[in-house]
Amino acid sequence: MFKQKKPEVTLAFWVALVAVGLVVVAALIFSSAFESFTGSLRNTISRNCGWFYLLTVLTLVGVCLMLVLSPAGKIRLGDPGSRPEYSTVSWIAMLFSAGMGIGLVFYGAAEPLSHYAIQAPEAALYSQEALRDAFKYSFFHYGIHAWAIYAIISLAIAYFQFRKKESTLLSATLKSLFGKSVEGRLG
Repeated sequence: MFKQKKPEVTLAFWVALVAVGLVVVAALIFSSAFESFTGSLRNTISRNCGWFYLLTVLTLVGVCLMLVLSPAGKIRLGDPGSRPEYSTVSWIAMLFSAGMGIGLVFYGAAEPLSHYAIQAPEAALYSQEALRDAFKYSFFHYGIHAWAIYAIISLAIAYFQFRKKESTLLSATLKSLFGKSVEGRLG
């Protein structure tokens, strides 16, 4: 195994921490205006960019299927002669537990119930249509589409970690585009 550098707390961390802190304080002080603003922003993004999000996620599902069914699916992410440390069944169990376990435990029942009884996306509360929408949206959030998003990001990080011996930071996947500058403040 290779030795990874310990990530340091950078300026980016402090800027993000201050930005999140300011947003939380603004939400607490101006709760009504903040709720109105974020609701309006969400509706605008959904109305104007929802098609792009759905198309992107559907494309990622297609890319995943292509990778699985093509010869690229046979490429080892580790060194050429290496063998997997865990069996396929163990990997699937770990991926499911880490990726979906917490979401399903906390939101597996709460999300569809919320879409049905509290805030139905497209139908009247407590209606049959709201019930169908609740399961449709929940499946989209926890089904194959969510896994496709996870898979693409995971493959990129795993490729750079195990084949290129880079760190597990997402910025390492951009090294081929930006060179060594991803190791500094830009990264």
